[in-house]
Amino acid sequence: MLIVTGWPLAPDAGAPVEFLARGRAMLLPGGCLAVLLAHVDPVLPVDVVIAGKQAGLSYLQHIVAADQPPTRGQRTQLDIHTDVLVFARATVPESSGKLMGSRREPKGSSAQSRYRGSGGSR
Repeated sequence: MLIVTGWPLAPDAGAPVEFLARGRAMLLPGGCLAVLLAHVDPVLPVDVVIAGKQAGLSYLQHIVAADQPPTRGQRTQLDIHTDVLVFARATVPESSGKLMGSRREPKGSSAQSRYRGSGGSR
């Protein structure tokens, strides 16, 4: 499932965190929520990422999508683009500090010894 929404929100959408929490509640396992932002304010993507994390979403990726195709044979810089922020339902609350899967934080003396290397004292 993919949920796509524009930003900024309509006045009747409610607070950003509440809106994104409603989107999170609708996501099926493996689903994503994409937020489309017109490139106007360079700080806005950060605000949306913070609201997403507060709503229990994991930030996956920032995609820059050109609104105009480049002209063939001409070097040009596109000033107009859309930011696409992609989120998924968090599997572990952000505040727990624990990571899932292969990125899990190692614990215990055996994990510490792996980081000491072959030289040095133990």
